[in-house]
Amino acid sequence: MYLERAAWEKHHERLATAAKLFEKTQVKLQEEKAAFEKEKKSEEWGLQGLKKKL
Repeated sequence: MYLERAAWEKHHERLATAAKLFEKTQVKLQEEKAAFEKEKKSEEWGLQGLKKKL
């Protein structure tokens, strides 16, 4: 029973670490996605502006 408890605790610690890492990378991904969308819109608006000038 002691070994099962120790194995469970190790597994729980690994899951907690993985969850924290996932949350950090998810925030970073959202920031990068927002920056990409902002750049994409500026490029689209830039092309539309150039088309209107022509």
